[in-house]
Amino acid sequence: MLTAYRNNVMQNFGNTWRRTINTLLNCKLQQTELVAQLEAEDKSAPEIKRECEAQIWGAARRLKESLGTGQPVGTTNEEGAIIQFLWPVLCSYSIGYKFAKHSIYYDAKVNPLQHLKAF
Repeated sequence: MLTAYRNNVMQNFGNTWRRTINTLLNCKLQQTELVAQLEAEDKSAPEIKRECEAQIWGAARRLKESLGTGQPVGTTNEEGAIIQFLWPVLCSYSIGYKFAKHSIYYDAKVNPLQHLKAF
């Protein structure tokens, strides 16, 4: 039974963590609105992709990396609210626990039992 939980954390923790942050940031809706706006301005597909990366996915990636280190830094009110919302999850780890290679994603693969409570 423990092996099943361990394998589940190893295989799904990172994707679940990313999906949760993307959902909280409302990335899909933001992308849909930005694409519609840029298409109305008659922008090309590569320009639209570049703008989506810069304005939506780049910011989401930076927040995920910040949260993934265990030392989150929010630069906007929205990011601060997300960090505050996810703080109980980050506090579910033992006091002084450090993620291997400073990455929650890597640590979930090498120390999955440490992430059971968070998952």
